[in-house]
Amino acid sequence: MEITSQLEAVGISGSPVVRRSMSGDSGACVRVVELDGERLVVVKTSPAVRNASNLDRSPPGGFTRIHEEAAGLSLIAATNTVAVPGILGCGVHAGTGILILEHLVVARGPAEDDRAWIDFGRDLADLHLAEPPSSSGRFGLEHDNHLGGTFQDNRPEADWCEFVVKRRIEPMIRRLQADRLLEAQEKSGLDRLADAIPDLLPANIRPGLIHGDLWSGNALMTADRGVAIIDPAVVIGDPLFEIGMMRLFGGFPRACEESLLTRLGEIGGPAMLERQEARIELGKLSHLLNHWLLFGRGYAAAAMRSAATLTS
Repeated sequence: MEITSQLEAVGISGSPVVRRSMSGDSGACVRVVELDGERLVVVKTSPAVRNASNLDRSPPGGFTRIHEEAAGLSLIAATNTVAVPGILGCGVHAGTGILILEHLVVARGPAEDDRAWIDFGRDLADLHLAEPPSSSGRFGLEHDNHLGGTFQDNRPEADWCEFVVKRRIEPMIRRLQADRLLEAQEKSGLDRLADAIPDLLPANIRPGLIHGDLWSGNALMTADRGVAIIDPAVVIGDPLFEIGMMRLFGGFPRACEESLLTRLGEIGGPAMLERQEARIELGKLSHLLNHWLLFGRGYAAAAMRSAATLTS
């Protein structure tokens, strides 16, 4: 049985029964599996495809997107701040990347439980304020990863402005143009925005570990651990960049963002929130550009409105 072989390949034994199947991010298969009639685990698989552009910057232990996810969860867990599912196994079998995760029990209570979301906002701030995995004060990461289906070059830069322009905004503009998704006027507007970013951001932004893909679907209200986060695309970046995605696609309760910003300001000082709205909007724009790239021109108008907001 395929699922048995996959579990055994990463050192997990038992008689598995698939209880539920779900579609995962970027073609991954996600299944909730019961072992020996007792405990539940999450089995996530995806093709073990090598990406030639990042072979020399693979995450610890392997080269697949599954390994990227495992590395991101491990980096978050090491901060002892926000809850994430535990990693029970990770490896490759028969051309498939395999990640076995702790099964989180999703709460059946009110979705807008203010206390839990306030606590989550505080914990997320603590994640951003924790000592980053690299103490060099640089932005980026020791390995590359993906945001959905988009490859992310995480080679470090000393300055956040340099990183976000060279590693995020400009590569997506080039990809949009190469895929013929970008009209000439839009290209000019985005180029102007990229040139303006140094004037929009404050100097000396404090680097912090961010989840990188924190829309509401990647935050789960659990029965016993508060709000837990899944499916990261981590990088050491500007903590306020994270909020850009948090405001998209349904968003988070207002109490959550207020708690996050309050904690950042209290612990990190006023500089943590300098030019707050521009930094958040830049995070929003980056994710809209990525959705434009992945899903087509349906996101073009929203992305151009965001760019116009930044340059107005």
